[in-house]
Amino acid sequence: MDIARFLFNFSYKRKVLEAIGFYFSHVIISIVAGAIIGAVVGALFDISLVVLIALVLTVIYSSTITGLTVHQKHLSSSYYMFVILSGILALILGTIGGLLPATVLLTRNSADDQ
Repeated sequence: MDIARFLFNFSYKRKVLEAIGFYFSHVIISIVAGAIIGAVVGALFDISLVVLIALVLTVIYSSTITGLTVHQKHLSSSYYMFVILSGILALILGTIGGLLPATVLLTRNSADDQ
């Protein structure tokens, strides 16, 4: 399995070390994407707008990754609370906190496997 497909396969049940690798990979992806977007927006607008956009994109990225994990693992709808938790953690801690719920969910079996 190639690395890009492995990083974006949210239905795969990962071992703890694989989940940690997933976590750090996505933190790096978000930092690089944020740096590129921040540089472009920073060249055009005020720094306060850059901070606001970075915060919004962090919440969107973390919540999307968590939502895709719940959806692709076919978990019950109550697991969508993890998406809300992910958004809250992203607001407080950035991507580092926002991706924690997805990382935990990736170590669970899919509903199809249970």
